[in-house]
Amino acid sequence: MNAAIDLHAERFARDTDSIDSPSGPTRLKLALHGAAIQLDNFLPQLDAPLRRLLGTFSVPGWPDGFAPVHGTVRPYDHAEVMRHLSPAARAWPRHAIDLSDVYQDGARFWLVDDRWGMA
Repeated sequence: MNAAIDLHAERFARDTDSIDSPSGPTRLKLALHGAAIQLDNFLPQLDAPLRRLLGTFSVPGWPDGFAPVHGTVRPYDHAEVMRHLSPAARAWPRHAIDLSDVYQDGARFWLVDDRWGMA
């Protein structure tokens, strides 16, 4: 199964329901060591594993003033991943057994793997 996971901090909440999905995402609200996290999953087959792994951190909501970090799990799309890669990024040399690509632009790095996406 291919999936892309996109985590990023935002100052203001955003509406992720606009991403194409027949039933919309499964939304998890989490509190991890004081950090507020909202994870939207668009792959129903990952619902049970995500709940099993992250259920301990599940919360009904966050206190006023907490701005969550938003994460999205959605099907892997090579074109979408490459749009998020800096045009100035340079690829690192690849080893024969390595199945992923590493890119660098200054102090920023991207790990891209067509099996699971970008980090």
